[in-house]
Amino acid sequence: MRHLLSVLCLLLAFSMESIAVASTEQALSPVGRWVTIDDETGKKRSWVDISETPEGTLETRIERIFAVKEGEEPKRVCDVCEGDFHNKPIVGMRIMWDMKKHNDSSWSDGYVLDPHNGKIYHCQLRMKDKNHLEIRGYVGLPLIGRSQEWVRL
Repeated sequence: MRHLLSVLCLLLAFSMESIAVASTEQALSPVGRWVTIDDETGKKRSWVDISETPEGTLETRIERIFAVKEGEEPKRVCDVCEGDFHNKPIVGMRIMWDMKKHNDSSWSDGYVLDPHNGKIYHCQLRMKDKNHLEIRGYVGLPLIGRSQEWVRL
């Protein structure tokens, strides 16, 4: 009986650890809605939604945009974008794609479009905690680029 009780306690401990690990991994997922913060002004720029594609990569679409300067209307179309993005509405636009999971808290090998300047950059994501995401856009090496912090809505 004592042996059975010991085995049951061990099984309970292992199952509790598995639940804790699973909830931690889920908490570190960037999937969901975020507010983007401008790295130059510190003001909110947009609300975005990060989702997982059927291929297992992440992509991001803009849900709402805010004016860069108070009293101004936000830009509605990406007139500085090139190719398929040129003159397309910014709301609904896919601005990040092909993000592949690197480890439990980071994704890389994808791309991000900055609708403010129309440029496409290589991209890395890193979960700082469950409510803060660091986005790094760069050309060439990650050292040469800029970062933004997004906050979960």
